[in-house]
Amino acid sequence: MENKNNKSEIPDNLLVRCSSLHNLMTKGTGKSPKDKYLDAVKSLYEKEEKYRSTANKETKTAMKLVDTIAELRATIKALKPYRNDISLSETCRTWIKKIAQEAFYGYKTQVNSKYCDKGNMVEDDSIELLNSVLFTDYKKNVDRKQAHHADGVDWLTGECDIYSASDRLIRDIKSSWSIETFPAFQEDAEKKIKGAGYDWQMRGYMILWNASKAIIDVCLVDTPPELLSDYDNWELHEVEHIAPEKRITSVVVERSESIEVEIMERYNAANKFYKECINQLKSK
Repeated sequence: MENKNNKSEIPDNLLVRCSSLHNLMTKGTGKSPKDKYLDAVKSLYEKEEKYRSTANKETKTAMKLVDTIAELRATIKALKPYRNDISLSETCRTWIKKIAQEAFYGYKTQVNSKYCDKGNMVEDDSIELLNSVLFTDYKKNVDRKQAHHADGVDWLTGECDIYSASDRLIRDIKSSWSIETFPAFQEDAEKKIKGAGYDWQMRGYMILWNASKAIIDVCLVDTPPELLSDYDNWELHEVEHIAPEKRITSVVVERSESIEVEIMERYNAANKFYKECINQLKSK
């Protein structure tokens, strides 16, 4: 049954927002076919090396190695046709099904929170803070870009906060809710960035802008009073008295060609699953 309520055409392909790229790249709990294949190849090499270095090849240990080598060769032969198959994690599959459902029924899930509201409301303040510390004149980027797949379809979209064309640098602003949630230590900032998937978001931006590096600047600025209540400790939100350089922690993400190959491989598998989801909904 075709959807009669959708006001626009259902997208034929999965379009990934940079802010959601981490969902695509989540790993499953088990090993992928590629991991199993590479493990078997590595183990075979090690066993063959060990057998070659064995002086007396008539011992039980040597004969057992021969059997193990034969078993590994059989395993590799069986795994080889599937070595490039990508296993999507349950998290990734759930995310794709959500996108397919939104596309089919023509709605968008809205995520609202005071933390997101602050990030949007103080973005200019955080950019101003960054400029005051770095003696720069960065301006908020307003351009949204899309990347094209090999077959011509758009597969990735995003709008970075700052792009410096002179040094091919992406800078992205993350504004902390309060002093308590601000990662003052570098180690904590790096853990927080990875935990939230912001590093993958930067990799998406680097693809879109062909940037060589991205920096995430976690900033601490005053919280707008309208977001606070009498139950909040306002002292944790009024931070202008703190030196500007003490209110920024930056995390660098270097561009990687090998990681981008992995992203594309996972996208191809995800797009295939997305099409299957859309077809399932059409056939209901």
